[in-house]
Amino acid sequence: MIPRPEDWTLPSRGVIVIKLGGSMLLWPGLPDRLRRFLDWARSEGAMTILMTGGGEPANFIRSMDETHHLHRRISHDMAVRAMDLTSHCLAALMEPDLKVVDHFSEFADIWNRGMTPVLAPFRFLTEVDMQQNNALPPSWRVTSDSIAARIAEFVKAHDLILLKSRDVPPGTSIKEAVHLGLVDPMLPEIAARVPRVISLNFRDSTAIARELLHQKKRID
Repeated sequence: MIPRPEDWTLPSRGVIVIKLGGSMLLWPGLPDRLRRFLDWARSEGAMTILMTGGGEPANFIRSMDETHHLHRRISHDMAVRAMDLTSHCLAALMEPDLKVVDHFSEFADIWNRGMTPVLAPFRFLTEVDMQQNNALPPSWRVTSDSIAARIAEFVKAHDLILLKSRDVPPGTSIKEAVHLGLVDPMLPEIAARVPRVISLNFRDSTAIARELLHQKKRID
């Protein structure tokens, strides 16, 4: 059973975006846990788009940038390409359940085949997002969290689910999650156009999924 709040239900036949933290690619328990999670989402009728963080390859690019002060567009693009690489790593780890894609037109066919698409985001960001007036800036303030939120916005996903390695206190807003170091600084702005953002400590099988609030609830 996947732990979740009693009122957390997925929209039947609705699209959800799930972002897996890149550090979990080195966690031995990942394949079994992720398969069970995706099976649960499928049983709820959700159409899942999976993404993964850049993990160690992106950390390498960040270290290069800190040492050599690369042009910010170059370092950003290489970090996004690291996400493309980790997408293929995840698909290889979960073969044959996952299929890497780089275009939205491929989603439906993969869902119909009973598989889950893993989006490699570089093509979307360079061919689509960069043409928008509010394109994501090339900055380390933008990580895979905000990229996943932008994808969720474009596909009109009801939920963005962040699979993390840490718990989040109940009632935490997205802005507070930034201060806790749980998400990147751009996420509050990007996720404002996503109906619901859920965070789950994926390494802990007893963890409770928490909704990250768009704004802090007032206590009267």
